[in-house]
Amino acid sequence: MSDLKRDQLLVLLPQGRALAMSAAEIAGTLHLSTREVGALVAELIDDGHAVGSACTEPFGYFRCVTSEDVEQGSHHIRSRAMASLVRLAAFRKAAAPLLTPNQLAMFDVEAAS
Repeated sequence: MSDLKRDQLLVLLPQGRALAMSAAEIAGTLHLSTREVGALVAELIDDGHAVGSACTEPFGYFRCVTSEDVEQGSHHIRSRAMASLVRLAAFRKAAAPLLTPNQLAMFDVEAAS
């Protein structure tokens, strides 16, 4: 994604959970798809910006400015991470008969770090 669009998103994002802006609204403003908005948000987070997301009203993305924003804004990321780890454990269990012990080690969280 372009640096220009990422920078535009950073400027556009409201400060604080109470002003969260929906992905659809951001997409319309920046002429992007909602998937592209999500990808840009991920880039911003990876670049060190505290961008939160809210799955309850008001829905959307926002820049975290308080500890409450951080707590609420990171809930979605934590939930997805935990769901992914549960799915990975189920996959590992299902795949175990097909792999050697060394190959199974690739599923260890410590090895992935």
